[in-house]
Amino acid sequence: MLYIELADVANTVSEEIGPGIVLDFDEHNRVAGIKLKTRGNGLVCRVWQSFRCLFLVSFSVRKRLQKHNTLRYCAFTALFVALFFRIASACDTGTVRDAAFHAKRDNYRLVVVTPPAAENAEASKAALEAWFVEQRLALNVRLDWVESGDPAALVEYGIQSSAEDLPTAWLCGWHPVRRAPYAAYHWPGIPSEDALEALRATPSLAKARKALLDHWAVLIFARGEGPDRAPVVTQVARNWAEQHPPGIAVVHLDRHDPREALFCAIAGVLSDSPDWAGIVYGKGKLLLPTLTGDDISVEHLDGLLQRLPVPCTCLQQAMAPGLDLPLHWDSALDAGYTALTGTAGYTEISLDQKVAPLMADLPPDDARIGVVVLLPLALLGALAIASVAAMIIRLRRSP
Repeated sequence: MLYIELADVANTVSEEIGPGIVLDFDEHNRVAGIKLKTRGNGLVCRVWQSFRCLFLVSFSVRKRLQKHNTLRYCAFTALFVALFFRIASACDTGTVRDAAFHAKRDNYRLVVVTPPAAENAEASKAALEAWFVEQRLALNVRLDWVESGDPAALVEYGIQSSAEDLPTAWLCGWHPVRRAPYAAYHWPGIPSEDALEALRATPSLAKARKALLDHWAVLIFARGEGPDRAPVVTQVARNWAEQHPPGIAVVHLDRHDPREALFCAIAGVLSDSPDWAGIVYGKGKLLLPTLTGDDISVEHLDGLLQRLPVPCTCLQQAMAPGLDLPLHWDSALDAGYTALTGTAGYTEISLDQKVAPLMADLPPDDARIGVVVLLPLALLGALAIASVAAMIIRLRRSP
């Protein structure tokens, strides 16, 4: 995974313009960042991904800009041509688990909805903004203020209706499976200090954060109604410690603890549901899907965990879709991160091995390509150049 940050902007809107390519736009429709969710460590894979990203990004930017902004569009296109070389030369990040430590996390929005022309709220607003300034970039949550008289703005965050008692706060994010914004949690009034501390880390995530640095993943288990699946979790942890050292860590979640309410709301842990199990890896990414009840088995848990030790290459689809959780993660934690060796026996075919069969089919050196072959190629090249020139002329003439 690769993230290209073009501007340090706190408030961005994400738009997936193609499979594995997400753009972050600021409030002026300017591109603030480019995220490539899938890429490879082979040269052919990286070049193909670069051309694909260049085309989709240019098309999306052109669609967002007004027709008369031709010069700005051309400037964006030139920028992405330059970025092509950076994308194509991106280095490998090892396994899927390791790639999650190098990737930029998705941001949440703490949306505070206030009444129009609210008065006597400056002190609370200043205190809340000061708290977020202290977090800097270590916390993947940004602060937004929205007036209740703007329902269209609320819908953009995934908030379907505003509460009657204002002010009120919503934690909103982008769901990778639904591919839509959603409201994950709600606070009446402006969040208290305890609520803000839960944004940094709930008790279970605080324990998981330490174990993530030197384990393949952390398995979070919440006991619920019905049969106890805790022995299954213990068996999976024992198997991974023996077969995939250093194995996985296990954290037990108390779903009735008020301090865990935020995590339970995001992860879908209901108070009266059967046992729940979820796998967290990287910098607090919840592996999807999570499991409940009878689905919690050695086979199912092992199948999910097996997605993490494999190399992260473009030869496979994104096998580990995850939901980034709100979690405070500073540079000191990155210093303690340990890269782990991938699954034994899984190796990607090198570029030389891929090219060798093709080279064997080439004609001998004394063979020459005839004019009959060169002429159609020349015509195609001329046609491509003429098409690009015609497009530029048309853009310059457009109002």
